[in-house]
Amino acid sequence: MKPRRLLKHYRNHRDLILRSSYVIVLALSVVEGGGGDGKKKTKKTSSAATPKLSWKKYLQFISDTICIDRKTPILLGSQVLLLIIRAVISLKIASLDGKLVANLVSSKFNKFLKLLVLWMVIGIPASFINSSLNFLQHYIKLIIRNNLTNKLINKYLPVSGDNTTIYKLMNSAQIHDPNQRVTTNIEQLSDSLAKIFPQLLKPSLDVLLCAYQLSKTAPNSNTAEGVLILGLVVHFTTILLKKFQPNFTRLSIQSNDLENNFHIYHSKVIENNEQLALSKSYNLELNVLDKAFFELALFKRLEFRRFAVYDTMMTFIVKYTWGAAGLLLCSLPIFVQSQFKEINDHLINEFTSSFITNRRLLLTGSDSLGKIIQSKKNLQNLRGYVMKTLEFEEELNEINASQTVVKSENITYNDTEEIIFDNVPLVTPSGQTLVQNLSFHIKKGDHLLIIGPNGAGKSSFFRILGGLWPVVPPGKLGIPNEDPVRKNFFYLPQKPYFTIGTLKEQIVYPDSVEGCEVTDEELYKLLELTKLEYLATDCEELLQHDIDTLTADHGKPDELRQLPMSPFDYVRNWSDLLSIGEQQRLALCRLYYQRPKFAILDECTSSISADLEQDCYKYAIEELGITVLSVCHRTTLWKFHSHLLQFKVKDNITTTSFHKFSPEERLLKHEELVLLDSKLAEKQELEQRLKFLEQSTKSRPRNRSILYISDDEDEEID
Repeated sequence: MKPRRLLKHYRNHRDLILRSSYVIVLALSVVEGGGGDGKKKTKKTSSAATPKLSWKKYLQFISDTICIDRKTPILLGSQVLLLIIRAVISLKIASLDGKLVANLVSSKFNKFLKLLVLWMVIGIPASFINSSLNFLQHYIKLIIRNNLTNKLINKYLPVSGDNTTIYKLMNSAQIHDPNQRVTTNIEQLSDSLAKIFPQLLKPSLDVLLCAYQLSKTAPNSNTAEGVLILGLVVHFTTILLKKFQPNFTRLSIQSNDLENNFHIYHSKVIENNEQLALSKSYNLELNVLDKAFFELALFKRLEFRRFAVYDTMMTFIVKYTWGAAGLLLCSLPIFVQSQFKEINDHLINEFTSSFITNRRLLLTGSDSLGKIIQSKKNLQNLRGYVMKTLEFEEELNEINASQTVVKSENITYNDTEEIIFDNVPLVTPSGQTLVQNLSFHIKKGDHLLIIGPNGAGKSSFFRILGGLWPVVPPGKLGIPNEDPVRKNFFYLPQKPYFTIGTLKEQIVYPDSVEGCEVTDEELYKLLELTKLEYLATDCEELLQHDIDTLTADHGKPDELRQLPMSPFDYVRNWSDLLSIGEQQRLALCRLYYQRPKFAILDECTSSISADLEQDCYKYAIEELGITVLSVCHRTTLWKFHSHLLQFKVKDNITTTSFHKFSPEERLLKHEELVLLDSKLAEKQELEQRLKFLEQSTKSRPRNRSILYISDDEDEEID
């Protein structure tokens, strides 16, 4: 009695039960299809290989990325709507395919022709929707990449606040490839995120709609129940497929790390090409690059082998196992009915139409299920990209949230335009103490000369003054208040930085061209001060050559208008074009343009001739009123300084001394010291020569008569 009631209840609620079963089986197949890597391993190994990322954090990042602006959710909603329309059109096309074949078999040409025209008419919106979906996918990718790039670059190079983020990031133990994180990793994440919605939603819709349509094609037959049985087959074969599935997240992270290492090694070779050429160390660098590429190639081979095994099982199960089960499901009703009904033309047409339609729906459904399972690979790859991006963003947030030089409690500001170091230890970010305490103070107009051996801490002093290193307690640092007209500090290193841009951009750097009001005549005067006016002349000749070339080739007016109006607006790669001496002179033009209160000159004129070097110092100090803090080795520059900060190293302990500086007395003492050193060296050389002669005389066993002629022999000769 109870079985009859169950059957009656099933017949009354057949559609609801079947559709609910379809959803449950589909969900189980998705979950079982990619929950893990399919490999047995210990928790320790797994956690070490793949960083942990909670699903809450993962989904929160995806949500925040999509909702950065209003445009992305609207586009994603449009994408979902188009996917639903395309799924409905696919069902209509599958039904038409069955009817076309049925009319073809029954030779009903007129009806066949009408259905063919309808099939082509439906192809117009189908083609438009496919093209629109492709456009939306690329457009969403571009928007996501644009939003993420702007978000990270604003933290990477903040417009306001701490300007030392990039320095701290490059010295971080966590991030070694910020350029890859901002470029390659963001591009991969954007592409994967833009694809993931169509990859998940389209096949899911296809499966559900196909199952729904199959349940309607033969309501009085067991086709719908057969679909449910097919779903169970899919579920259990998916569990089998999971055993061969690799951990795509871990593979993605490891592949990115190896690619980044190979890229970093190549970048170092390119950046240091001159040193490598002079030292003839290409063989050593080649070994390093070979090793990096060998590790990458070895990993890729292992990855491809794992993918090959997985793809083989995936293809066999999805295409052939599920396909065979689907064909069996389509053919069984025909074979069963043929045993109980007389076969006629009408029945053949009905069988043909039903078989073609059901076969098309089943193939679409099995293919869609395969795409759903395959999308697990993309989901895990996306998870790997999110891990890398989140790690980068969290490191930036931590750096930006840390106390900066502007907010440090050990920094004070004064209106007396003084620099005061009060018992400031020079401590590296790694914790190494270079100098126990550094104490001195200078006012505007007190030019400071800094001397000492290499590695004593001269550049470390500049890093603390520039805010790159913190002021460690109990030290106190006093600096002048910010001036809206003149900058407090301007730093010139031994090898200055130049961008790919115009000559004007190189001179006004780090200011932007849009914000400066300097004329070409003023820029030319700055170049004349450093004997670089020929750079403007060269740019003018190149510009004129471009104009003559376009005119001779009958260039379009738009192309002529794109050329710069001034030679100072001509774009060149200045770091490759200029020698070190020219770069240092062009950097001095920056100093003259900025006119700061204090200039930190870290051997910035080491490759400039002595005469021009003195002229540049004289102009900066006397004409522009700049107070210089210099590290220099040439004694000809001592006369421009009034105070001396000396670093001394004895028994690996660095001490400092600060006092007023008399260049004349110091030069006299220096010349006297040089003279004494030369005499001492001469004396040591004579002593070594004398010692050598004495040793050679003592060690000679020969008879003196062989070397000298006796008096008797002289008489005999006479």
